[in-house]
Formats: sequence, structure tokens, C-alpha cells
Amino acid sequence: MKNLLYILFVVGLITSCVQGEPEINRRQQRQIQKMLEYKVDSLRKEQEKVCYSAVLKAAIPKADSIITQFEYEAMNEELETPEKPEKPEKPEVQIPKFE
Repeated sequence: MKNLLYILFVVGLITSCVQGEPEINRRQQRQIQKMLEYKVDSLRKEQEKVCYSAVLKAAIPKADSIITQFEYEAMNEELETPEKPEKPEKPEVQIPKFE
């Protein structure tokens, strides 16, 4: 009889522990959905920051080199002035004498 009582107790304990998943009501579902959206949004923002900084690291040297090249070309344009042309020969002018 004691063995049967122990067996019933153990079976009752096991069946009370295994009830399946708890039911979630609508309010809890909305809260879970909001938390999930918040997590996804914060992860997306964090990833955007990482990508933005990586792009800046790659773009700044390229932009600097382009700006430097434009400045170099502008300086060379200012420095390369054309030479003055040679003066033409002075023509001989003959003035007739008045008598």
C-alpha cells in the first residue's frame, strides 16, 4: 500500500510539473512584440554606427587625396603663367620733308 501511495505521489508530481507551455494573453504578446522591436531597432542603430565609422575610415584618406590633388593642380595653374611675347621690331617710318 505504501509503494502504491509513493507511486501515485510521484506520478502526480510529474504530471503537475509537465503542463506544457503557459498561455500568453494579448497584452503580454504586445509587450513581447514591443521589446522585440526595441531590440531589433537598437541592434540596427548600433550596426549603422559601426558601418558609418568603417566607411569614414575608408573615405577620409580618399577624400583627402582628392582634395590635395585639386589644390596641387590649382597651385600649378597659378604658377604656370605664359611668357611675355617678344616685342616686334620697330618699323622704319619715313616722314616726307616739307619745303
